[in-house]
Amino acid sequence: LKDIVQDGDTLIFYGDFTPKGKIILNKAVNLVGDGAVLKNTTIFVNSSNCRVQDFTILNNGSRDSNCNLWGIYVYEADNEVICGNNITVWDKNTSYGIFLCDSINDTVANNSIRCQGDNLVFGMLTYETYDSLVENNTILAIGTGRLYSYYQTICIDGVHSISEIANTYGVIIDFSSDNQFIHNDIEVTSTVEGFQVPYNPAENLLYGLYIYYDSNRNNVSENNVYVHGHDPFLYGMGSSGDDTDKSVTYATENIFSRNNITIEADYFAMGMILRHNSIDTVVEENQFNLYSNNYTYGLTLEMSGGAEVKNNTLNLTGRAGIYAMELYSSWSNNIDHNNIYANGSFSEVGLYSSSGNSITNNTIHSFGDGINDPAQGPEHPDSVSLINTGILLEKGSNGNIIADNVIVS
Repeated sequence: LKDIVQDGDTLIFYGDFTPKGKIILNKAVNLVGDGAVLKNTTIFVNSSNCRVQDFTILNNGSRDSNCNLWGIYVYEADNEVICGNNITVWDKNTSYGIFLCDSINDTVANNSIRCQGDNLVFGMLTYETYDSLVENNTILAIGTGRLYSYYQTICIDGVHSISEIANTYGVIIDFSSDNQFIHNDIEVTSTVEGFQVPYNPAENLLYGLYIYYDSNRNNVSENNVYVHGHDPFLYGMGSSGDDTDKSVTYATENIFSRNNITIEADYFAMGMILRHNSIDTVVEENQFNLYSNNYTYGLTLEMSGGAEVKNNTLNLTGRAGIYAMELYSSWSNNIDHNNIYANGSFSEVGLYSSSGNSITNNTIHSFGDGINDPAQGPEHPDSVSLINTGILLEKGSNGNIIADNVIVS
Protein backbone atom coordinates (compact mmCIF):
# COMPACT_ATOMS: atom_id res chain seq x y z
CA LEU A 1 0.00 0.00 0.00
CA LYS A 2 1.17 3.50 -0.79
CA ASP A 3 2.19 6.01 1.86
CA ILE A 4 -1.08 7.90 1.50
CA VAL A 5 -2.85 4.94 3.13
CA GLN A 6 -2.65 4.92 6.94
CA ASP A 7 -3.33 2.31 9.62
CA GLY A 8 -7.04 2.13 10.34
CA ASP A 9 -8.15 3.31 6.89
CA THR A 10 -10.99 1.59 5.05
CA LEU A 11 -10.50 0.96 1.33
CA ILE A 12 -13.67 0.18 -0.60
CA PHE A 13 -13.45 -1.54 -4.01
CA TYR A 14 -16.17 -1.29 -6.66
CA GLY A 15 -16.41 -3.13 -10.00
CA ASP A 16 -14.18 -5.63 -11.78
CA PHE A 17 -10.40 -5.55 -11.52
CA THR A 18 -8.00 -7.00 -14.08
CA PRO A 19 -5.21 -9.31 -12.89
CA LYS A 20 -3.12 -7.75 -10.13
CA GLY A 21 -0.94 -10.72 -9.12
CA LYS A 22 -0.88 -9.68 -5.46
CA ILE A 23 -2.54 -7.00 -3.40
CA ILE A 24 -0.20 -6.65 -0.42
CA LEU A 25 -1.61 -5.38 2.87
CA ASN A 26 1.37 -4.05 4.80
CA LYS A 27 -0.71 -1.71 6.96
CA ALA A 28 -3.60 -2.31 9.34
CA VAL A 29 -6.48 -1.51 6.99
CA ASN A 30 -10.00 -2.65 6.18
CA LEU A 31 -10.30 -3.92 2.62
CA VAL A 32 -13.98 -4.06 1.69
CA GLY A 33 -15.58 -5.12 -1.57
CA ASP A 34 -18.82 -3.56 -2.76
CA GLY A 35 -19.68 -5.83 -5.68
CA ALA A 36 -15.95 -6.04 -6.37
CA VAL A 37 -14.44 -8.86 -8.45
CA LEU A 38 -10.69 -9.51 -8.32
CA LYS A 39 -9.38 -11.63 -11.18
CA ASN A 40 -6.16 -13.65 -10.91
CA THR A 41 -5.22 -11.86 -7.71
CA THR A 42 -4.03 -13.00 -4.29
CA ILE A 43 -4.76 -10.80 -1.29
CA PHE A 44 -1.53 -11.12 0.71
CA VAL A 45 -1.96 -9.97 4.31
CA ASN A 46 1.36 -9.14 5.96
CA SER A 47 0.21 -6.64 8.60
CA SER A 48 -1.75 -7.37 11.76
CA ASN A 49 -5.26 -6.08 12.47
CA CYS A 50 -6.59 -6.18 8.90
CA ARG A 51 -10.06 -6.99 7.61
CA VAL A 52 -10.75 -8.51 4.17
CA GLN A 53 -14.46 -8.57 3.49
CA ASP A 54 -17.01 -9.19 0.73
CA PHE A 55 -14.75 -9.77 -2.28
CA THR A 56 -15.26 -12.14 -5.17
CA ILE A 57 -11.87 -13.59 -6.11
CA LEU A 58 -11.61 -15.52 -9.38
CA ASN A 59 -8.20 -17.08 -9.94
CA ASN A 60 -7.87 -19.27 -13.00
CA GLY A 61 -4.26 -20.03 -13.83
CA SER A 62 -3.65 -21.71 -17.16
CA ARG A 63 -2.50 -25.32 -17.16
CA ASP A 64 1.00 -24.12 -18.03
CA SER A 65 1.02 -21.54 -15.26
CA ASN A 66 3.27 -21.62 -12.22
CA CYS A 67 1.67 -18.52 -10.72
CA ASN A 68 0.32 -20.10 -7.48
CA LEU A 69 -2.54 -17.64 -7.29
CA TRP A 70 -4.14 -18.43 -3.92
CA GLY A 71 -7.22 -16.65 -2.68
CA ILE A 72 -6.20 -15.00 0.59
CA TYR A 73 -2.80 -15.60 2.18
CA VAL A 74 -2.04 -14.40 5.73
CA TYR A 75 1.66 -14.55 6.59
CA GLU A 76 3.32 -13.52 9.87
CA ALA A 77 0.40 -11.31 10.85
CA ASP A 78 -2.19 -11.56 13.64
CA ASN A 79 -5.73 -10.51 14.52
CA GLU A 80 -7.09 -10.74 10.99
CA VAL A 81 -10.77 -10.88 9.99
CA ILE A 82 -11.57 -12.62 6.71
CA CYS A 83 -15.31 -12.73 6.12
CA GLY A 84 -17.99 -12.81 3.46
CA ASN A 85 -15.65 -13.54 0.54
CA ASN A 86 -16.41 -15.74 -2.44
CA ILE A 87 -13.19 -17.41 -3.58
CA THR A 88 -12.68 -19.62 -6.64
CA VAL A 89 -9.21 -20.94 -7.45
CA TRP A 90 -7.92 -23.17 -10.23
CA ASP A 91 -4.19 -23.63 -10.02
CA LYS A 92 -2.04 -26.35 -11.54
CA ASN A 93 0.35 -26.76 -8.61
CA THR A 94 -1.10 -25.37 -5.37
CA SER A 95 -4.77 -24.49 -5.31
CA TYR A 96 -5.43 -22.92 -1.88
CA GLY A 97 -8.50 -20.89 -0.95
CA ILE A 98 -7.37 -19.40 2.36
CA PHE A 99 -3.90 -20.01 3.85
CA LEU A 100 -3.04 -18.87 7.38
CA CYS A 101 0.68 -19.15 8.17
CA ASP A 102 2.41 -18.07 11.38
CA SER A 103 -0.67 -16.25 12.63
CA ILE A 104 -2.64 -15.78 15.87
CA ASN A 105 -6.19 -14.80 16.77
CA ASP A 106 -7.79 -14.69 13.32
CA THR A 107 -11.45 -14.98 12.38
CA VAL A 108 -12.37 -16.69 9.11
CA ALA A 109 -16.15 -16.67 8.76
CA ASN A 110 -18.95 -16.85 6.20
CA ASN A 111 -16.69 -17.37 3.20
CA SER A 112 -17.44 -19.53 0.17
CA ILE A 113 -14.36 -21.35 -1.16
CA ARG A 114 -14.01 -23.51 -4.26
CA CYS A 115 -10.57 -24.90 -5.14
CA GLN A 116 -9.50 -27.18 -7.97
CA GLY A 117 -6.15 -28.22 -9.42
CA ASP A 118 -3.81 -30.90 -10.70
CA ASN A 119 -1.59 -31.31 -7.62
CA LEU A 120 -2.17 -29.90 -4.11
CA VAL A 121 -5.75 -28.78 -3.50
CA PHE A 122 -6.46 -27.41 -0.01
CA GLY A 123 -9.68 -25.49 0.53
CA MET A 124 -8.21 -24.06 3.71
CA LEU A 125 -4.75 -24.55 5.18
CA THR A 126 -3.34 -23.50 8.54
CA TYR A 127 0.34 -23.73 9.42
CA GLU A 128 1.56 -22.48 12.82
CA THR A 129 -1.80 -20.84 13.44
CA TYR A 130 -3.18 -20.38 16.95
CA ASP A 131 -6.26 -19.20 18.85
CA SER A 132 -8.27 -18.64 15.67
CA LEU A 133 -11.93 -19.14 14.73
CA VAL A 134 -13.00 -20.76 11.45
CA GLU A 135 -16.78 -20.65 11.31
CA ASN A 136 -19.72 -20.90 8.91
CA ASN A 137 -17.63 -21.35 5.77
CA THR A 138 -18.62 -23.39 2.71
CA ILE A 139 -15.64 -25.25 1.27
CA LEU A 140 -15.42 -27.34 -1.91
CA ALA A 141 -12.12 -29.02 -2.85
CA ILE A 142 -11.89 -30.79 -6.22
CA GLY A 143 -8.80 -32.92 -6.68
CA THR A 144 -6.90 -33.97 -9.75
CA GLY A 145 -8.13 -36.47 -12.29
CA ARG A 146 -4.70 -38.03 -12.69
CA LEU A 147 -3.51 -41.07 -10.75
CA TYR A 148 -0.50 -40.76 -8.48
CA SER A 149 1.52 -42.78 -6.02
CA TYR A 150 1.94 -41.88 -2.38
CA TYR A 151 4.16 -38.87 -1.61
CA GLN A 152 6.39 -39.27 1.43
CA THR A 153 6.99 -35.51 1.79
CA ILE A 154 5.43 -32.54 -0.02
CA CYS A 155 6.52 -28.89 0.05
CA ILE A 156 3.39 -26.78 0.42
CA ASP A 157 4.64 -23.23 -0.17
CA GLY A 158 8.28 -23.28 -1.25
CA VAL A 159 9.44 -23.22 2.38
CA HIS A 160 7.45 -25.63 4.55
CA SER A 161 7.14 -29.35 3.92
CA ILE A 162 4.69 -31.86 5.39
CA SER A 163 5.28 -35.59 5.37
CA GLU A 164 2.77 -38.39 4.89
CA ILE A 165 0.05 -36.23 3.41
CA ALA A 166 -2.26 -36.58 0.45
CA ASN A 167 -3.01 -34.14 -2.35
CA THR A 168 -6.60 -33.11 -1.66
CA TYR A 169 -8.17 -31.76 1.54
CA GLY A 170 -11.12 -29.63 2.44
CA VAL A 171 -9.25 -28.36 5.52
CA ILE A 172 -5.70 -29.24 6.57
CA ILE A 173 -4.35 -28.18 9.98
CA ASP A 174 -0.62 -28.42 10.69
CA PHE A 175 1.46 -27.24 13.66
CA SER A 176 -1.65 -25.30 14.77
CA SER A 177 -3.26 -25.29 18.22
CA ASP A 178 -6.17 -23.91 20.23
CA ASN A 179 -8.31 -23.17 17.18
CA GLN A 180 -12.06 -23.53 16.65
CA PHE A 181 -13.40 -25.10 13.46
CA ILE A 182 -17.18 -25.02 13.79
CA HIS A 183 -20.33 -24.96 11.64
CA ASN A 184 -18.50 -25.37 8.33
CA ASP A 185 -19.81 -27.25 5.28
CA ILE A 186 -16.95 -29.18 3.67
CA GLU A 187 -17.19 -31.16 0.43
CA VAL A 188 -14.28 -33.00 -1.18
CA THR A 189 -14.24 -34.85 -4.49
CA SER A 190 -12.07 -35.19 -7.61
CA THR A 191 -12.23 -35.51 -11.37
CA VAL A 192 -11.01 -39.14 -11.39
CA GLU A 193 -13.33 -41.15 -13.60
CA GLY A 194 -14.41 -44.76 -13.13
CA PHE A 195 -13.27 -47.38 -10.67
CA GLN A 196 -9.52 -47.31 -10.02
CA VAL A 197 -7.71 -50.41 -8.86
CA PRO A 198 -5.87 -49.35 -5.70
CA TYR A 199 -2.11 -49.61 -5.26
CA ASN A 200 -1.35 -50.15 -8.95
CA PRO A 201 -0.74 -47.34 -9.47
CA ALA A 202 -3.50 -45.34 -7.82
CA GLU A 203 -2.99 -44.33 -4.20
CA ASN A 204 -5.16 -41.23 -4.52
CA LEU A 205 -6.65 -40.06 -1.24
CA LEU A 206 -9.36 -37.52 -0.42
CA TYR A 207 -9.72 -36.02 3.07
CA GLY A 208 -12.46 -33.84 4.53
CA LEU A 209 -10.58 -32.32 7.49
CA TYR A 210 -7.30 -33.51 8.98
CA ILE A 211 -5.12 -32.42 11.91
CA TYR A 212 -1.37 -32.96 11.57
CA TYR A 213 1.73 -32.78 13.70
CA ASP A 214 2.10 -30.82 16.94
CA SER A 215 -1.48 -29.56 16.66
CA ASN A 216 -3.19 -29.59 20.03
CA ARG A 217 -6.46 -28.62 21.72
CA ASN A 218 -8.30 -27.82 18.50
CA ASN A 219 -12.08 -27.99 18.59
CA VAL A 220 -13.68 -29.43 15.45
CA SER A 221 -17.42 -29.35 16.05
CA GLU A 222 -20.77 -29.24 14.27
CA ASN A 223 -19.32 -29.43 10.76
CA ASN A 224 -20.89 -31.20 7.80
CA VAL A 225 -18.34 -33.22 5.83
CA TYR A 226 -19.14 -34.94 2.53
CA VAL A 227 -16.42 -36.88 0.71
CA HIS A 228 -17.17 -38.70 -2.54
CA GLY A 229 -15.43 -39.75 -5.73
CA HIS A 230 -13.65 -42.54 -7.58
CA ASP A 231 -10.30 -42.15 -5.83
CA PRO A 232 -9.43 -45.41 -4.03
CA PHE A 233 -9.16 -44.03 -0.48
CA LEU A 234 -11.65 -41.61 1.08
CA TYR A 235 -11.45 -40.22 4.63
CA GLY A 236 -13.78 -37.98 6.61
CA MET A 237 -11.68 -36.62 9.48
CA GLY A 238 -8.64 -37.54 11.52
CA SER A 239 -5.35 -36.65 13.15
CA SER A 240 -1.69 -37.67 13.19
CA GLY A 241 0.81 -36.71 15.87
CA ASP A 242 3.98 -37.47 13.90
CA ASP A 243 5.41 -39.49 11.03
CA THR A 244 4.76 -43.17 11.47
CA ASP A 245 8.46 -43.87 12.11
CA LYS A 246 8.98 -40.96 14.52
CA SER A 247 7.81 -40.01 18.02
CA VAL A 248 8.94 -36.42 18.36
CA THR A 249 5.63 -34.55 18.15
CA TYR A 250 2.07 -35.34 19.19
CA ALA A 251 -1.50 -34.30 18.46
CA THR A 252 -3.11 -34.03 21.88
CA GLU A 253 -6.48 -33.14 23.37
CA ASN A 254 -8.18 -32.38 20.08
CA ILE A 255 -11.98 -32.54 20.05
CA PHE A 256 -14.20 -33.91 17.28
CA SER A 257 -17.77 -33.34 18.37
CA ARG A 258 -21.25 -33.34 16.80
CA ASN A 259 -19.99 -33.53 13.22
CA ASN A 260 -21.96 -35.11 10.39
CA ILE A 261 -19.65 -37.17 8.17
CA THR A 262 -20.87 -38.74 4.94
CA ILE A 263 -18.66 -40.76 2.58
CA GLU A 264 -19.56 -42.47 -0.70
CA ALA A 265 -16.68 -44.56 -2.05
CA ASP A 266 -15.89 -47.15 -4.70
CA TYR A 267 -13.21 -49.03 -2.80
CA PHE A 268 -12.44 -47.68 0.69
CA ALA A 269 -14.27 -45.33 3.05
CA MET A 270 -13.06 -44.37 6.53
CA GLY A 271 -15.07 -42.03 8.72
CA MET A 272 -12.30 -41.06 11.13
CA ILE A 273 -8.76 -42.18 11.89
CA LEU A 274 -6.62 -41.27 14.90
CA ARG A 275 -3.12 -42.20 13.84
CA HIS A 276 0.35 -42.34 15.37
CA ASN A 277 0.79 -40.19 18.48
CA SER A 278 -2.78 -38.93 18.57
CA ILE A 279 -3.25 -38.68 22.33
CA ASP A 280 -6.26 -37.93 24.57
CA THR A 281 -8.59 -37.15 21.68
CA VAL A 282 -12.30 -36.62 22.32
CA VAL A 283 -14.67 -38.11 19.72
CA GLU A 284 -18.25 -37.62 20.81
CA GLU A 285 -21.76 -37.31 19.41
CA ASN A 286 -20.70 -37.54 15.77
CA GLN A 287 -22.90 -39.00 13.06
CA PHE A 288 -21.18 -41.23 10.48
CA ASN A 289 -22.95 -42.31 7.29
CA LEU A 290 -20.51 -44.34 5.23
CA TYR A 291 -20.89 -46.43 2.10
CA SER A 292 -18.30 -48.27 0.05
CA ASN A 293 -18.72 -50.78 -2.72
CA ASN A 294 -15.83 -52.67 -1.11
CA TYR A 295 -14.42 -51.80 2.36
CA THR A 296 -15.79 -49.50 5.04
CA TYR A 297 -14.09 -48.40 8.27
CA GLY A 298 -16.11 -46.41 10.78
CA LEU A 299 -13.49 -45.30 13.29
CA THR A 300 -9.85 -46.44 13.39
CA LEU A 301 -7.41 -45.94 16.27
CA GLU A 302 -3.90 -46.70 15.04
CA MET A 303 -0.93 -46.38 17.41
CA SER A 304 -2.87 -43.88 19.50
CA GLY A 305 -4.05 -43.72 23.08
CA GLY A 306 -6.28 -42.12 25.66
CA ALA A 307 -9.20 -41.33 23.34
CA GLU A 308 -12.71 -40.81 24.70
CA VAL A 309 -15.06 -42.20 22.05
CA LYS A 310 -18.60 -41.67 23.29
CA ASN A 311 -22.16 -41.38 22.06
CA ASN A 312 -21.38 -41.61 18.36
CA THR A 313 -23.73 -43.10 15.77
CA LEU A 314 -22.20 -45.10 12.92
CA ASN A 315 -24.28 -46.24 9.95
CA LEU A 316 -21.95 -48.34 7.81
CA THR A 317 -22.37 -50.28 4.58
CA GLY A 318 -19.63 -52.09 2.68
CA ARG A 319 -20.08 -54.79 0.08
CA ALA A 320 -16.86 -56.66 0.89
CA GLY A 321 -16.43 -55.93 4.57
CA ILE A 322 -16.75 -53.51 7.46
CA TYR A 323 -14.42 -52.70 10.30
CA ALA A 324 -16.99 -50.78 12.34
CA MET A 325 -14.22 -49.83 14.76
CA GLU A 326 -10.62 -50.97 14.57
CA LEU A 327 -7.90 -50.60 17.18
CA TYR A 328 -4.36 -51.32 16.05
CA SER A 329 -1.51 -51.02 18.58
CA SER A 330 -3.64 -48.62 20.59
CA TRP A 331 -4.03 -48.34 24.31
CA SER A 332 -6.11 -46.88 27.14
CA ASN A 333 -9.00 -45.78 24.96
CA ASN A 334 -12.52 -45.52 26.36
CA ILE A 335 -15.23 -46.55 23.88
CA ASP A 336 -18.60 -46.07 25.50
CA HIS A 337 -22.29 -45.69 24.60
CA ASN A 338 -21.84 -45.74 20.82
CA ASN A 339 -24.49 -47.00 18.42
CA ILE A 340 -23.09 -49.04 15.53
CA TYR A 341 -25.08 -50.35 12.57
CA ALA A 342 -22.88 -52.30 10.15
CA ASN A 343 -24.08 -54.30 7.16
CA GLY A 344 -21.72 -56.00 4.70
CA SER A 345 -20.33 -59.31 3.65
CA PHE A 346 -18.23 -59.34 6.84
CA SER A 347 -18.55 -57.03 9.82
CA GLU A 348 -16.87 -56.56 13.21
CA VAL A 349 -15.28 -54.38 15.86
CA GLY A 350 -11.65 -55.54 15.87
CA LEU A 351 -8.63 -55.15 18.17
CA TYR A 352 -5.09 -56.12 17.24
CA SER A 353 -2.15 -55.71 19.60
CA SER A 354 -4.23 -53.26 21.62
CA SER A 355 -4.37 -53.34 25.40
CA GLY A 356 -5.90 -51.57 28.37
CA ASN A 357 -8.93 -50.35 26.44
CA SER A 358 -12.47 -50.12 27.78
CA ILE A 359 -15.35 -51.08 25.46
CA THR A 360 -18.58 -50.72 27.39
CA ASN A 361 -22.27 -49.93 27.00
CA ASN A 362 -22.20 -49.95 23.21
CA THR A 363 -24.96 -51.19 20.93
CA ILE A 364 -23.44 -53.11 18.04
CA HIS A 365 -25.52 -54.40 15.12
CA SER A 366 -23.00 -56.34 13.06
CA PHE A 367 -24.45 -58.15 10.07
CA GLY A 368 -22.63 -60.04 7.32
CA ASP A 369 -23.78 -62.62 4.82
CA GLY A 370 -20.24 -63.86 4.13
CA ILE A 371 -20.83 -64.36 0.43
CA ASN A 372 -19.48 -61.28 -1.34
CA ASP A 373 -15.91 -60.78 -2.41
CA PRO A 374 -14.63 -57.31 -3.31
CA ALA A 375 -16.62 -55.85 -6.17
CA GLN A 376 -13.40 -54.92 -7.95
CA GLY A 377 -9.73 -54.76 -7.14
CA PRO A 378 -7.60 -56.75 -4.71
CA GLU A 379 -8.40 -57.92 -1.23
CA HIS A 380 -7.63 -55.16 1.21
CA PRO A 381 -4.51 -55.77 3.35
CA ASP A 382 -5.20 -55.41 7.07
CA SER A 383 -3.59 -57.03 10.10
CA VAL A 384 -7.00 -57.54 11.71
CA SER A 385 -8.84 -60.57 10.43
CA LEU A 386 -12.22 -59.80 8.91
CA ILE A 387 -14.98 -62.14 10.03
CA ASN A 388 -18.58 -61.88 11.12
CA THR A 389 -18.70 -61.11 14.83
CA GLY A 390 -19.49 -58.40 17.31
CA ILE A 391 -16.04 -57.83 18.86
CA LEU A 392 -12.82 -59.60 17.87
CA LEU A 393 -9.55 -59.56 19.86
CA GLU A 394 -6.34 -60.71 18.20
CA LYS A 395 -2.59 -60.96 18.77
CA GLY A 396 -1.29 -59.16 21.85
CA SER A 397 -4.59 -57.61 22.92
CA ASN A 398 -4.54 -57.86 26.70
CA GLY A 399 -6.18 -56.31 29.73
CA ASN A 400 -9.14 -54.87 27.84
CA ILE A 401 -12.45 -54.37 29.61
CA ILE A 402 -15.39 -55.43 27.44
CA ALA A 403 -18.66 -55.20 29.34
CA ASP A 404 -22.34 -54.31 29.15
CA ASN A 405 -22.48 -54.14 25.36
CA VAL A 406 -25.56 -55.15 23.38
CA ILE A 407 -24.44 -57.15 20.33
CA VAL A 408 -26.69 -58.34 17.54
CA SER A 409 -24.82 -60.32 14.90
